[in-house]
Amino acid sequence: MAIGKSTMKSVIIATGGTGGHIYPAIAVAEALKKQDPDYLIFFVGTKLGMENQIVPQKGYPLLHLPIGRLHKSVGWKERAQTLFQMPIAFFKAAWFCIKIRPQFLIGFGGHASGPMILIASLLGFKTFIWEPNAFPGMANRILSKFVSRCFVVFDSAKAKLNPKKSIKVGIPIRDMIESMGRLPQSQRETFHILVYGGSQGSLAISESVIHFYEKYQKELSFLRLLLQTGQTHFEKLKNECEKRSLLSENFQLVPYIHDMDAKYQWADLVMSRSGAGTISELASTGLPSVLIPLPTAADGHQQKNAEELVEKGGAIMILQNQL
Repeated sequence: MAIGKSTMKSVIIATGGTGGHIYPAIAVAEALKKQDPDYLIFFVGTKLGMENQIVPQKGYPLLHLPIGRLHKSVGWKERAQTLFQMPIAFFKAAWFCIKIRPQFLIGFGGHASGPMILIASLLGFKTFIWEPNAFPGMANRILSKFVSRCFVVFDSAKAKLNPKKSIKVGIPIRDMIESMGRLPQSQRETFHILVYGGSQGSLAISESVIHFYEKYQKELSFLRLLLQTGQTHFEKLKNECEKRSLLSENFQLVPYIHDMDAKYQWADLVMSRSGAGTISELASTGLPSVLIPLPTAADGHQQKNAEELVEKGGAIMILQNQL
């Protein structure tokens, strides 16, 4: 993609992977444009994440770094490939900085965020990171030594980053959800449950809910249940449900939810993973929830996120091995 002429009103936002990283970044981009329509905002991600569907749809240019995952949850081959890609990613990140000359850069997590923000910091650009989790990931713990400021959601994250640079700001959520405020309690005779396994879905949660519904569907005639499966497993799970004659007005499957504001208004209860973005939206809308943390989340951050909401009386938590 051609970058075009640089401007002092340029901003680079580095993010990607899942909706939990991308949607808060989009919310900040939209807030910046409201503050000053002359801002030219570039997103930097990879060619593999959900940013490739979400960011262009919102009208922002998306640049790519060739970088993968280093976390121990992935195989050694992927980690080795990522290490080989690192010098190219650093070089390309430096080129973006020199070509665009952004006024500042913000890292929202995702594979591209680390190298983009690190190189920009070393080149003397003003840089920020946003850490949504109660326990920061390794990349942000390292970046906190280099950036101008660290924006955190939980007080507990400050001690793991650079406390002198850390500011508690909360989570930027989408305008359409923030404007909803707390939802009134439903007066329906039926009870609506939204099952949302994160932007990519959760096979473990989906299979557990399907098994539960199949076993008790006669007793659960008062329920309306909407299950978001993720794109990867949708066809497989849909075929299984059709074979078992489960799908009906009371029990529906969708691969992805584009209108979360409408679904939050529909729901009486949410069952979900506990990414920081999800629990912040739940807190904003006042919806009660059953949180099932992703057990492989780096440093167990999803469980720590869930515990924060449970302690405040907004949710109960079930570990995946207890499903």
